[in-house]
Amino acid sequence: MEIAFKSRTGIQYINNLSKTPIIVPLDKAESQVNNRLEIIIADDDEDDQELLAEAISEISSNTNIRLAGNGKDLMKKLRELTLPDLVFLDLNMPLMNGFECLELIKKDPKLKNVPVLIYSTSANPDQIERTFQDGAHLYIQKPSNITELKNIVKKIMDITWDNSALRPTRKEFLLGG
Repeated sequence: MEIAFKSRTGIQYINNLSKTPIIVPLDKAESQVNNRLEIIIADDDEDDQELLAEAISEISSNTNIRLAGNGKDLMKKLRELTLPDLVFLDLNMPLMNGFECLELIKKDPKLKNVPVLIYSTSANPDQIERTFQDGAHLYIQKPSNITELKNIVKKIMDITWDNSALRPTRKEFLLGG
């Protein structure tokens, strides 16, 4: 398992299971990590990014995780890097929020089939319904503890994401909460 991310000190690196950081620019990290589930976590809260990345890495050893701290950063990564297999998208981010990102992703012919998993603290039924109607694949209410988060991540990793055109029913859309 390798995780590509930008640390709080601004260093971009891949962290592998040996716990030894391999320092590389993120654009080169992509070429070094092949045949892995590509995931982007878009969230402005660094603690939430780290918790989700940690949960994913403990559940699935064959992933490459990239982080985006706001919506504009996410959209840039989606347009410049290899398309991810999954995007975890927070709704409340600066510069461009998750609703705006979801709308742009689903309108873009190149991006529209990328599965988008909303990852938010909000339990607002109107926001949940809006993201379902706008084409998100799942809505995950951020859990209050790491054990619950790992259980949710396990469910997500057990889904076959190779046919992203398939979406769950409205009843199956909400995880957590």
